Amino acid sequence: MAGFETALLEKRLKLDEIDHEIVALYEARMRLCREIGALKRENGSAIYDETRENAVLDSRGAMLSDKSLRDGLRALFRLLMEQSKSMQ
Repeated sequence: MAGFETALLEKRLKLDEIDHEIVALYEARMRLCREIGALKRENGSAIYDETRENAVLDSRGAMLSDKSLRDGLRALFRLLMEQSKSMQ
């Protein structure tokens, strides 16, 4: 059991490190979204761009090496884009 607990703790610590990176990247993404929103407002552009969103979903899915994760990644990016629009 000690081996299991040690292995589990090691994996969880790695997840914590990855989560730290994700949080930093999320903050960076949202800062850019605010800047994009300001540019759109200055130029009278619409916040929602269906063509861009579909292109993002397709291109991010193509980046996966493990295609079995595609649906989850699409859901994640849909959520990120919703948050992005709220920042804009």
